[in-house]
Amino acid sequence: MAPSVGAMMTNDLPEISLSTSGAYPIDVLSFLSDCQSRGGHCALVVVTGVEGGSVRTPGALMGIAANGKVIGYISNGCIDADLIVQAQRAMASGSLCRLRYGKGSPFIDLRLPCGGALDLLIVPDPEAKRVQQACRLLAARQPVDLILGPAGIATNRAARNRLTEGNIFRLMPKPRIRIVGTGAELLAIARVAAAAELDVLVQTPDANAHEAAAAVGLRADRLTSWTALPALHDDAWTAVVLMFHDHDWEGDILAQALGGPAFYIGALGSTRTHARRIDGLRERGIAETELIRVRGPIGLVSSLRDAPSLAISTLAEIIAELPGAG
Repeated sequence: MAPSVGAMMTNDLPEISLSTSGAYPIDVLSFLSDCQSRGGHCALVVVTGVEGGSVRTPGALMGIAANGKVIGYISNGCIDADLIVQAQRAMASGSLCRLRYGKGSPFIDLRLPCGGALDLLIVPDPEAKRVQQACRLLAARQPVDLILGPAGIATNRAARNRLTEGNIFRLMPKPRIRIVGTGAELLAIARVAAAAELDVLVQTPDANAHEAAAAVGLRADRLTSWTALPALHDDAWTAVVLMFHDHDWEGDILAQALGGPAFYIGALGSTRTHARRIDGLRERGIAETELIRVRGPIGLVSSLRDAPSLAISTLAEIIAELPGAG
């Protein structure tokens, strides 16, 4: 017999510390994996369909523990509280639960201000090995196919045959920003990117900047020479931003970045500085088809001069270029 909701809330984890909003799949799935590793009950909520306007898109995730702890969000509070109750009921019954909120929903007292509708699937106690596999793949910077069906969830198409009529959603790794440079601009964009919950890597030859980044918990590499750079680990979900006033550092770093698949590469400086930068890369024999990948001046508002505003402007430009954005 399935345990009652009350029993699960009493015996489940007393607290799960959350450090993110759960906007990214790896954060939600890591929450579920952590809950399961401690012997707790939990549920995965997936947006399976959207009609009209919506805060989240199909494939968006939310994680709910039996004690009511939550990571992720589906709306701006319109239905999330009810979802906790529905998820606890699904955990108690052990059955998948399909819900519709908004237009055409049986919940006449729960309306979406946008006037549309949301279709959701609640998967109680999703198969732990599937959750762990998805976490491993996303942590390794690989996309994951999350497959939903009557039997629960599967990850990646190799497991698809155990489900029928499943919805398939591709989950992407968390966007990464690699910030290379010195000074106030480097630290400002690192702080803004960290607040946006991106995967942040700081690389700098400046001892003070390296110490400041590490002190707030950011991953930081200390560069010793522009000819002895760390190995490249950029991927298709990585943005590379150079924040140097000493532009002698830029040539080797940009040449290395252009050898990888980063979706965005940009460098601080004026239009004149950028023209000289491109000429220098051209002299290195870098093809014109690659040179056009280097952005400059960076930011949606290129005339900004103060570090915080430049950081926001640059991050906005990067987000606009994210794979799948828009």
